[in-house]
Amino acid sequence: MEISHPRSRVPEYVYTDPEDPHSLFQGDVIEVTGLFRLRFKKYYPKITHEPYERKFAMVISQSCDLVRRPSVDDKSKLGRPNTSHITVCLIRPLDSVLSRELEFSGANRKSGFYLISTPKYEATLGRVNRLINNSEAKNLFFLPKLSNKIAVDSVAILNVSFAFRASCYDELISKRVASLRSDFRAKVGFLIADYFGRVATGDLLDAGWSQEELIHYSKNVLRKTGVVDAINGKFIGQKHSYKNMHEVDTAIRKFKEQEEINKIEPILKGLRNGTRDYFFELLRDPAKVAVLAAMDDATLRRTITAEIKPIFS
Repeated sequence: MEISHPRSRVPEYVYTDPEDPHSLFQGDVIEVTGLFRLRFKKYYPKITHEPYERKFAMVISQSCDLVRRPSVDDKSKLGRPNTSHITVCLIRPLDSVLSRELEFSGANRKSGFYLISTPKYEATLGRVNRLINNSEAKNLFFLPKLSNKIAVDSVAILNVSFAFRASCYDELISKRVASLRSDFRAKVGFLIADYFGRVATGDLLDAGWSQEELIHYSKNVLRKTGVVDAINGKFIGQKHSYKNMHEVDTAIRKFKEQEEINKIEPILKGLRNGTRDYFFELLRDPAKVAVLAAMDDATLRRTITAEIKPIFS
């Protein structure tokens, strides 16, 4: 089904304003910048952060452990949370996560494109649909881009986590760029706890999207990542290089056309041989040729059609 006006972005349906501006919650998105970036670099040096690249992390500690109550010594101030450390997980751009998963699965990368067979493409498309719809109950949580805060569709990788001392609490609040709706906070908690059930959360269908629009958006995500439905192993095995997606599309279109020709070529060959043999035998029978020659055009046409019909059946 063609989408006349395809959606250019996913709505910000998972986000809401923080319930308490002075408290952290599970699912809060923190920008890794300033002193927090320096802490990351100091304690987790293997996690690279390019100076020009904005990075984000998600708080995955339980909200109940993050609540701060008034200090016993000074009721006008908030005390420490009920945890010694605050745990966060990495957030990465969606296309980066898809690329890593495709490479891990052994997808064939050629000239910057992932050429995969139609069954594998359909399976990948289905997984992307579920991921974007946040119905993929695994270790990933989809975060749509957020105006002026999160520039691209991203994914929280819940099983790649890092702990920081609770003394960083105010610092993390100052770097918070987004909070999740309560039902999606519960979904994050469910994924982390690895329960064998499903938390009832809204999805893109509740946000006004149709299933066709979700599939169309997911296909565009795969296309931007360089994932190509390469039909089968014959095309994937061809030794070609491609400069851009247009060249890939053209090559696949020509390959499909040739495949269709290859399918009907044996049929056409049979028709050619059968027709040739019929007229060869006819020319060797002068009496029959004379009978046919005496017929008017309409009768001759009907007679010839009836005699060669078995060849085409």
